[in-house]
This record gives sequence, structure tokens and C-alpha cells, in this order.
Amino acid sequence: MLARFLALLLVAALVAGAAPAADPPVFSAPTVITHAYAPFHPGSVNIFRGRAEGVPTATLVTHLPATRSFAWGGGTVETCALQEQDFEAGALVEVSTTWIAQDDAGNVRCFGEISWTYQAGVPVEAEEDSWLVGGATQPGDPPGAFAATDPCMYLPSEDQLVPGLSFVAQQLPEEIETLTVMQVDQGVKVPAGKFEGAIRLQELDDGEDGALSSKWLVPNVGLVRDKGKGERGELIASSLP
Repeated sequence: MLARFLALLLVAALVAGAAPAADPPVFSAPTVITHAYAPFHPGSVNIFRGRAEGVPTATLVTHLPATRSFAWGGGTVETCALQEQDFEAGALVEVSTTWIAQDDAGNVRCFGEISWTYQAGVPVEAEEDSWLVGGATQPGDPPGAFAATDPCMYLPSEDQLVPGLSFVAQQLPEEIETLTVMQVDQGVKVPAGKFEGAIRLQELDDGEDGALSSKWLVPNVGLVRDKGKGERGELIASSLP
């Protein structure tokens, strides 16, 4: 209980120190994502390997060519789709799809994330933290997906990524994910190579008793390393140009 109480205090402090609320974002060309730390090229894939609680893991992230439109702000916003397939000990255990769009200020926004658990190659059920702006509206959407009013921040514009910046990446009724920029212009080495200009983000997930993890992102590649308590993942290959 004490750990969770302290984590909630930290969330409050981080949110209090976040950038003030701005005007609603405008999306003139939402699927043209130019953000260096969140590149998107349809058909590209990134491959990760790691371990979770001692079990070998692998993750395949695919930039899907298909888009999806969301009703929001009195109009519609077209979004790009990222699909993540997670494997444990060689078996597919989860498939997630995240929909993102870039606003005119250079921020990348998230319009939803749906995750399905898999057993023996078959989808079993949607994760409880699945959500969509406007809720389930298309065939295949889990009826229980949380209906969010607005998109959340996937990654602030490049000029805002300075040490100390905090932003809420996901806000559900019983779970808030807050990211803080800890370091910039770092070097990082993973199996896929050595990269410069990396930023390190610290993620606080109050839905997991204040669990902390770190993410390293590099220009023109995006995420290359993800490390938390009992688990880690590193980029081993990418087809991004």
C-alpha cells in the first residue's frame, strides 16, 4: 500500500509539472508522420528480442499499410496502424494494434490501442486496457474497449523533448501511464547497432503498483530498447529506410 501511495504522489507531481494544456490539435495531414523518434513507413518491420521473468521473448512490430479513420473534433482523423506481435518461448501470446496520427504542431497522438491475448495461435480475449477514441465502432473491435473522448499523447514534438518534460501517454479509469524525458543526446548500443542522439524516457504505470520502466528512442528508428523490472527487449533488426 505504501508503494502505491508513493507512486500516486509521484504521478501527481509529474502531471503538475507537465506542459500546460494547449488548444485542441489540428490534423491537416495526419498520416504523414515526420517525427524522427516515431518514424512510420508502411510495410516496414522492427524485430526485438529479450526476456520476461526468465522466459525468452521476441516482438515483431509492423507498420501496417491500412489506415483507420476516427470521428473526433467534429470531423474525422485518419490514422496509421502499428501492429505488435509478442512471443514467449517461441509461442505467440499477444497481438496489439495502435493507431497514431501527427498533428500540425508535430506531436504524434494515439487514437486507440487494442490488445488480444493468444493461445495456440488463436485469439482468446481482449486485454482490459484496450481503448479507442469513440469506443468500438468497427467489426472486430472488442465491445468492452474503453471509449475515450480524446486522443492521448504518443510522443510530443521533437522541440519539446527536453529533460524533465512529463506527459500522460495513457489515461484509463484505473490506469495512468506517465512518461518523463530523463536524458537526451545519448549513445546506445543494441544488437541492431550503435546509435547516437538517443532519448531515454521513464514510464510510470500506476496501474501496476507504480511500476517503472525505461525506453530508449533514436532518430529515424524509434524504440531500440525497453527495460523494466524482470523484463527487457532490444532491437535486433529493422527494415526502416
